[in-house]
Amino acid sequence: MEKIEYRTFVYQAQQSWFGVNVCEDEFGAELNKLGDEGWELVSSAPLAPGASNTVRLVLIFKRKVS
Repeated sequence: MEKIEYRTFVYQAQQSWFGVNVCEDEFGAELNKLGDEGWELVSSAPLAPGASNTVRLVLIFKRKVS
């Protein structure tokens, strides 16, 4: 039977008057790093906002266990 492991990654972006500021280079680099390690993105969802102006997104990845 094939075994799979899962990993969660929480990305935090700053909210401003003009929307959400996402550092695309930083975010893309982190996603590419996970992809190079064999992780595949399977789901994403926003997390409930907190008291600050931070917007959080949880990403769920999976990969086969060797």
